[in-house]
Amino acid sequence: MIELIKTGAPSIACVQPFACLPNHVTGKGMIKELRRRYPDANISAIDYDPGSSEVNQLNRLKLLLSNAPVGRNPDESEDGLIHLKGGKTVKPEIRLPEGASFIDPEPVAQKDIPATGTL
Repeated sequence: MIELIKTGAPSIACVQPFACLPNHVTGKGMIKELRRRYPDANISAIDYDPGSSEVNQLNRLKLLLSNAPVGRNPDESEDGLIHLKGGKTVKPEIRLPEGASFIDPEPVAQKDIPATGTL
């Protein structure tokens, strides 16, 4: 998990199959310390066993993704473009599903934004 965080993948799903004791000790056991050392890390433990409901598993994944920072494509260079073999250049973009749009359901009013440097 540390390697993932250090290489730019701060969102991690720690998936544990039924009765996986090694992951329970090494994976779940380290999450609290990893969050302390890497406060920007977004780690979620997800159990896949007969006692876990599918709805709970999906909700945990959705929560992980909703808290994930907007990242970059691994092939994206410093100029913000992806340079393909043969000289072709592609500009990465975020695409919403067809017919979807993003409207903030709870926008913050300007009067509720604190002045810089105050709490």
